[in-house]
Amino acid sequence: MPNYLASVRKAIFDVMHDSIALGNPQRAREIIKESTKLSKDDLGEWAPRSRVVVYTEMGLPTPAYEVYYIELWQKVDDLLRERGIKLYHEMINAAVLAFYDA
Repeated sequence: MPNYLASVRKAIFDVMHDSIALGNPQRAREIIKESTKLSKDDLGEWAPRSRVVVYTEMGLPTPAYEVYYIELWQKVDDLLRERGIKLYHEMINAAVLAFYDA
């Protein structure tokens, strides 16, 4: 079984590290780790049927308002598929998105 959380975190970093923490890779990794949870560990219970829940309030780009960020999150989906992880994301609200089985 794939490690969904690690896979999503790596894909987010690989696609967005320049857009997080002013391009500081160490801080970008910390922000990604703080912002991502397995759905079973998500205290907000935003998406219980998802694999991974992502909070954008801690420094991740939100796809809610900018086309550029919508495209970045789509690249995360594409990269996951290229790596054999069949997930896609959906916005829950302006600050939360979740990755579901494709």
